Amino acid sequence: MSHKPPRDGLGVQKVKARAGANRPWSLSRMRNGLGFQKAKRKNARETGIGAAPTMGQVHRLIKNADSRLPVRYVTAAAIFFFGCTCMFMGATAAAALLWWFRGGGGSHEAKAINFGSPTMVHNVPAPPPEELEKTVTTLLAVRNPKELDPLIRGSSLRPDQIVARLASLESEDGKVRSVRYLRPIDCRSLRLETVLVTFETGRNRLAFLSPDADKQWRVDFDGFARYVHPSWDKILAGRAGEATVRVQVLPDNYYNGIYQDEKSWACFSMPSPDHETLIFGYVARGTPQYAAMVSTMNRAERRSQGGLQRMTLMIRHAGSGDRRQFEITRVLSDEWALGDHPLDDMLAGPMSK
Repeated sequence: MSHKPPRDGLGVQKVKARAGANRPWSLSRMRNGLGFQKAKRKNARETGIGAAPTMGQVHRLIKNADSRLPVRYVTAAAIFFFGCTCMFMGATAAAALLWWFRGGGGSHEAKAINFGSPTMVHNVPAPPPEELEKTVTTLLAVRNPKELDPLIRGSSLRPDQIVARLASLESEDGKVRSVRYLRPIDCRSLRLETVLVTFETGRNRLAFLSPDADKQWRVDFDGFARYVHPSWDKILAGRAGEATVRVQVLPDNYYNGIYQDEKSWACFSMPSPDHETLIFGYVARGTPQYAAMVSTMNRAERRSQGGLQRMTLMIRHAGSGDRRQFEITRVLSDEWALGDHPLDDMLAGPMSK
């Protein structure tokens, strides 16, 4: 299947949404929460309890034991102790599984993801549009890593890598034609104002500005650069592994291969302005990631973006089958900028809005 996604950073006018893309999504198909199934309880005789020595033998090992002690009391105590032990072990295992599925076991993400400033500030008034435009214009001209600190939030890239990318913009996108304030973004991950950078080639990029812990509005450079890890060349090669991507998302119905069961998976097309291969993401129904995807698709912000919602996701390829099909394992943000916490965690916990 071949499809050419938009070459510009917004992709609002060049990708036609599929039929039914704007229909409200429903969570009615979520049936099994995190997907756990109740374990089948084994019969006590099958667990080997009866394989222990008889109570008569235990009685004779106790010094000065009362021969009149009823055996049924000792047996009941043993069964009670064994039952308590099983309940404790089961509760521990269930807690460990819940911690893993909620993201506690994903420590490997820290190598590829930078969640910006340590504290997201909500009550800082936005600067005038002219000031936001000046911040972005100043950033575009930076060629010294020491000049970056007052201009950008945390990034997954080193300062020298950021300067190198800024210097290569002209060869990739062309000369800058205009820097223009756009609008605030309705984003649940963090407060955002946007400035549109347009190039003479017709390409464009969005600069996302947000207040940091010092109440200074700075650019999220990873969002501006549409940073992915690893590179798109490696992601599209179809090798097994996990990746962090910034894509545009649209509900789709391409169910095929290992993702052909519509009752188990929800499908989304994920075009990017940085390559021409249309890839597909699949999220397991009934999971926090599915709830985050569906709620994002139903927000008005997606309609304001022409039906294509910018999102930052973690995806994983199984290593076999169609190279364009990926499982969506985490929903990090409903924009290309990252907040303090992954969006699927925010919506599943007390931070939910």
